[in-house]
Amino acid sequence: QKRKEIGHLVLEILEKAGKPMTNGEIRVQTEIIRGVSAPTFQLRTSRNRPELIRLELGARPQSQDALWGLRDRDLPITNLKPPNFTLIDQS
Repeated sequence: QKRKEIGHLVLEILEKAGKPMTNGEIRVQTEIIRGVSAPTFQLRTSRNRPELIRLELGARPQSQDALWGLRDRDLPITNLKPPNFTLIDQS
């Protein structure tokens, strides 16, 4: 069985939870599933995984209480496209 990449695993954990989770909660679930050791566990948003977002900062950088979620599910924004404006020639 192929070992899952941490980034994919974190997305699966958040999707299954159905809500944002703290860094510590995600780390615990990742350790249960994959066996990641705590000192090497870090979450970050990247171009490769833009759906993972940090919603709230923790007390310190990479603290266990930082809140993480999924962009489309946990941010109160809409996916509506802006209106299509046409420039009018006023000459």
